[in-house]
Amino acid sequence: MAIKDSSFIKGPPRLRGDPATRNPNVYCHFHRDHRHKTENCRNLRNGIEELIRRRYLKNFILREERGQTDRQTDRQGDQRRNALETSRQNEQPPRQLPEERPILGVINMITDGSIIARCTSATGRTSIHELENEEENPPKRPRLEGPIYFTEDDARGIQYPHDDALVVKLRINDFEVKRILVNSGSSANILFKETFDKLQLQQSDLRPIDTPLVGFNGEEVRPLGRVTVLVEVGTWPNIVRFKHTFLVVATPSPYNAIVGRSITHVLCAVVPTYYLVMKFPTDYGVGVVRGDQLESRKCYVTALKGKVKLAEDVELK
Repeated sequence: MAIKDSSFIKGPPRLRGDPATRNPNVYCHFHRDHRHKTENCRNLRNGIEELIRRRYLKNFILREERGQTDRQTDRQGDQRRNALETSRQNEQPPRQLPEERPILGVINMITDGSIIARCTSATGRTSIHELENEEENPPKRPRLEGPIYFTEDDARGIQYPHDDALVVKLRINDFEVKRILVNSGSSANILFKETFDKLQLQQSDLRPIDTPLVGFNGEEVRPLGRVTVLVEVGTWPNIVRFKHTFLVVATPSPYNAIVGRSITHVLCAVVPTYYLVMKFPTDYGVGVVRGDQLESRKCYVTALKGKVKLAEDVELK
């Protein structure tokens, strides 16, 4: 009760439902109401677990030298845990680690030129769904077994203050492609023509698309087509591999590609640009892709050298 009466745990939320329908034989000291027992109170349990994680309850944890009895108890506990783990392994087939694929080449950058520094897309356009619904072999949505969080460790190596875009490197068709702009404000994924060629893709790989893009240099641009490629995100074994569709555009750019929100949504990714990082769940833990702040600034400088007004919107018309 000392923990309950302390100021560490916030007051519980009000119990829902009609009080007249509650069981009067059970009582929760935390809620001070009838509905469930104190030991079954989820709000209290969650609050205590949070305090333990934050080390607020160290005064309530006994620390004393263990004697022979304690060691014997520990051994028995280890045996029970090992038996439980063995039982779980027998019930579930072992997870097979993802295949490590060799890198066929590295694409560093493409020809300097003018292009947007930010690429966004109007929302609510029904034509966007034509692309989103045609993805081939979407990855199985991983089970979220733990939280995705960010700490000051994620800020190491980053110069602050900054207003830099998130520029990363990913694997596309087994090529390591650098200078990829991650922009969750864009519904379209863009692959620039020179990158398309360096990926050893052919004209026959393109599928036609009649929907133009608006926003490049303030003019309407018609994509050369759309192509489906294999995308690999993360560092082994915390990777996600899937196929996705990109629009191919013959426009000069300091970037090799632009990844829009359709891919970040497929990944269930969290993208805080403050930390210049992208984190997402995988079957083996949290996948991490860190941005390159230097490359981001180089791309911005390259765009400025083009002496062309930077477009703010890229929109499927």
